[in-house]
Parts: sequence; structure tokens; C-alpha cells
Amino acid sequence: MGKRDKPAGRLGAAAYKDAWQEDLPPEVRNLIKRRTVDLSSAHELYKKIWNAVRSRRGAVVEEVGKERYKLAAGFFQFFMECLHDLMRFPEFQLVVVTGADLIVQALFQAGMDYGTTAPPPARGRITLWPSDRPISEAWRIFGEPRALLTHPVGIEDPGPGHELRAPISGDYEFPRLLLSIRVNGDRSKLPKFTIDLEGELVCVLMKGLYWSRDPGDLRARRNDAKRIWEAIFRELRLLVGIGHSDEGRPADLRPDAAAFLKYYNGLSWRQVAEELCPKKYTDTGHACTKQCKENFRKAVANYFKRLKQEALHLPPVTG
Repeated sequence: MGKRDKPAGRLGAAAYKDAWQEDLPPEVRNLIKRRTVDLSSAHELYKKIWNAVRSRRGAVVEEVGKERYKLAAGFFQFFMECLHDLMRFPEFQLVVVTGADLIVQALFQAGMDYGTTAPPPARGRITLWPSDRPISEAWRIFGEPRALLTHPVGIEDPGPGHELRAPISGDYEFPRLLLSIRVNGDRSKLPKFTIDLEGELVCVLMKGLYWSRDPGDLRARRNDAKRIWEAIFRELRLLVGIGHSDEGRPADLRPDAAAFLKYYNGLSWRQVAEELCPKKYTDTGHACTKQCKENFRKAVANYFKRLKQEALHLPPVTG
């Protein structure tokens, strides 16, 4: 006899538990059995919130016991997406500590959004480029190759009450992070821009991604992560040439790229300024002046001076 397919209603518990559900804390995971949620331990406030939105979702919610509800498959998947996102990136600071309260918050969000927005994307590989089109077409927006020189940027954290800053010495004193970018030039592959973060401070960012059952701890770790991210975004904007330093001088002028254009490509200082002048990002009608050219000339001179100073600080070569 042929093997019969087991009815959907009789599938084992493992078939209902997505792998990413294992990331939930026990006090939340234990209240979700297959597609049934137990809200009996939620605070009264959250029970009232659930009852308010439940009327909208009657077609996809079935009461199967006292304050226990079975969710339709599609709604259950949407609810789990909301729950997962709530614990990683909440829109407000959590003031509850019970798993049932968290579940109700996710149910509320899912109940308000389900059926009014596009369905959540399926978990899996995202098609970045049609298989029937040559990859070379993905590079058409880029145009002709242009010089791109970047250098790693270091950031250190002196501690609470202080702004993150560039390291003031080569020696380690405070927690640090190294920011760098890479751009692939292989036109046989899709364009790729990679941002690398390395160092002790990356742990602060990683810790901020994880949920904590202690609201105070959760708030502290995410505030710490926010400080680091804001510093990274400031430096990244300068690194890619779309930001402005406080002084509005050499850091904005990208002296390494200017040196390449001047001494490798043979451009004049006027051409260098027209290519890289940061004022064009804030004033589309800006026409480079003699001062723009002079700023780049001085910035490149200081760039080589700084390289020389860095070389002199290294141990002397004796053989």
C-alpha cells in the first residue's frame, strides 16, 4: 500500500515550530504551543488590549479554552514576525516583564496590521537579480570606473559623559572599533558595498540586538548601542564623502582621493576640486573657486605630512 499523507491537523509539534522560534525566551516560548497562545498570566491591562483588537480578527482566532486562543496559520506566522521584531527593535521601552504581556503586545500589533499591509516576505533567499538578464546590466548605473580610495577609521569610547572620538594615540586605552568599507570591482558579480566593523565595541552592538527580561538592562544595553551606532554613522558619512566634519575642512575634502586624482591621474587642482568638492552635496549650483582648489592643495600636503609623521613613529628599520 502507498504511504498516506498525515492530515495537517495531526502534524506533530515539531512541524509547527519554526527554527527561529527557538530564539524566544522560555517565559514566552512556553506560552506558545503549536499555534495556540496562553494569555491567562497577562496583566489585566493587556487582556483588555487583546479583547479590543480581537474583535477585528475573529476569523483567524479561535478560543480553545480559558484565555487560550488558536491562531490561523497565516495569522500565526504574522504574529511570530511581530513578536520577533518587538523583542529586537521595540517602538517603546518595555515596562512589562511577563511573557504573556509580550505576546499580547505582538498580538495587538499583528491584529491591527494583518490584512491591511502586504504579507510579510517569506524567509529565505531574496532574488537580487533576474537569472535571465546578464549581470553586466546591473552595473549600468555606475558608468565608467572611478578612483576609490578609502582608509579604515578608528573610534574609541572614553566612557559615559564623553563623545566617542578618534583614538588620540596608537596605544590601547579605551574600548575601540575599526570601521572600513570595501567596494567590489568584479563586473562578473553583482555590485557589492561592504561595511566592516571590528573590535571590542562591536560587542556593545551585538548585545543591543538581544532581548532581556529586565527592562532596566534592556534599556541600558540599547542606549549604549545607540551611542555607538550614532558615532559609526557620523564617521561613515565622512568616509563615503557625503558628510561634513565639525571643522568643515580636511576630513570633508578626502585628501587621499584627491592625492590619487592629482598625482596618479594627473588632474589639475581645479579638476580635483570639481570632482570631490563637498560643497556640491549641500549646494547643487556650487561652482568651485580658487579657494576650493587651495583647500584641496593644503589638505593633500597635510595628508602626506601626516603619513610621514606616522612612519616616523614606527620602529626604525635596521636591516
